[in-house]
Amino acid sequence: DREGNYLFIGRYMRNMEFHHKPGMLFFQINGQFFQNILKDAAQEDGICMILDTEGRICSQTHKDSYAFSEKQEENLSKKILEYAAKGHAQARFYMQGLGTVIFQNVSNSGYTAATLIPDAIFQTVVVRNLLILLIVYAAIAALAVICSVYFSRRFTKPVTQISQAMKEFEGGDFSSSLQLRTNTELDTIGNAFNNMVKNIEQLVQEVRE
Repeated sequence: DREGNYLFIGRYMRNMEFHHKPGMLFFQINGQFFQNILKDAAQEDGICMILDTEGRICSQTHKDSYAFSEKQEENLSKKILEYAAKGHAQARFYMQGLGTVIFQNVSNSGYTAATLIPDAIFQTVVVRNLLILLIVYAAIAALAVICSVYFSRRFTKPVTQISQAMKEFEGGDFSSSLQLRTNTELDTIGNAFNNMVKNIEQLVQEVRE
């Protein structure tokens, strides 16, 4: 820690064959190993902290842009101690101007591990999610427009051809013929129109003869 002490992990040990109080087994964390952990944590956007039994921050890692003042550290420690006094081993709360703090007391040690997630991270996540939603909505809108144009042309063009053929038929032109390939009921209408024109042309020829 800041005082140059070492970090130990302790565990109660009990021999089931003997009736006596459990002993303690301590493991000293290799300094370089612990520093590597802190180094990796320092690359994160949040501030990782370890607080002692009195709420003092004895270790913290953070990026320079997210460092906070001694007053803010004091308020943080005070807030965590208030939760601890109420019996909360873990909790989450918001610090005005900083962000969200998540902490958990390490059982049987008195130490507390805490992480401060700055507001900037939440804002970045919100902006990113909004951009993703906008891209998705834009893609859906573009697909809807493409589908609308495609189906509109597919059905509008045959109707226009039928309308044009009927106008030519009204002018006495029996040569007009519809060749529709829509695989819809419009094909049936086109074939019926062609048969009708052909029958009327034959009838007119017979009357003239």
